[in-house]
Amino acid sequence: MIESVTREGDWRGALFDRARSLLLPLNASGAALLFEGKTQTVGDVPGSEEIRALGQWLQKRLNDGVFATSALSSQEPAFASLTGVASGVIATRVSNEPDELLIWFRKERVRTVTWGGNPFKAPSDGDDPNELSPRRSFAQWHQVVEGTSDPWTAADRAAARLIGESVTDVVAQFRSLRILVAQDQLEHVLRQVHSSNQQIVVAAADGAVLEANSALNLLLGLQRPLRHLDELSAHFADPDEVEKRLRALRDSRTPWRGEAMLVDRIGGTRPIAVRADPVLASRDRILGYVILFTDLAERRAAEAARRNFRDNLLLS
Repeated sequence: MIESVTREGDWRGALFDRARSLLLPLNASGAALLFEGKTQTVGDVPGSEEIRALGQWLQKRLNDGVFATSALSSQEPAFASLTGVASGVIATRVSNEPDELLIWFRKERVRTVTWGGNPFKAPSDGDDPNELSPRRSFAQWHQVVEGTSDPWTAADRAAARLIGESVTDVVAQFRSLRILVAQDQLEHVLRQVHSSNQQIVVAAADGAVLEANSALNLLLGLQRPLRHLDELSAHFADPDEVEKRLRALRDSRTPWRGEAMLVDRIGGTRPIAVRADPVLASRDRILGYVILFTDLAERRAAEAARRNFRDNLLLS
């Protein structure tokens, strides 16, 4: 698994490509990994939805690191439909995240238990002094036991714990490597944004500026780095309107498309095109904001120069 992390950037393939080495130590018929919101399985297992529901149920029962039952439906009747494939369940954590688990399954094993009498028959007293038994008959009584698997032994529990701890170590290394990769990617993208000719502001969800590139600093004539989106309005001729637009961007996630008059370094104004967007990770979670500015004065001057050149060319 460690080699897979360094070579392929992931470890789950190494764990599940060798199904025998995962299932055999616990004599399991199937296994499932719940990790980072995804489910990966091998062997005979319940469906993905059932596994996720089982994972939620198990989260509260892993206080000592390992949970095992050979009669799942007896402990939780809601899982009765899983009896055939998952009468036996043993689970362990693979990280500090409560919903990241490794689960093994054992199929139902229907068996017949032979008793020296009906164990469910109530004791009775008779008049015969030779009647020493709590039951009147010593005839053998057979019971068909369903809804259970072969029991998990202490060795099974130890193996589950050991495998879980090994996977936990790999997960920690995997996430540590991710930090290095993400940092390298971030630095590369920051360099690209910083050197762009497009004026750009990137801000976090709370409005703190993560990047304001050189082109923006030059456009605004900044003497110090921009620290928060709230500081932008002071650079425009109508700061109240800009502030209102930025508040709508943050409070109601309303994009801003339009023009605004920028106050330049010598006290004049120049038209600026603004494009501001919220960046959403999901419907309920926002990552931040990206704002692009375009100096329309330079663009219009360039367009006017092209028109003059074309007109002069036609006249000649």
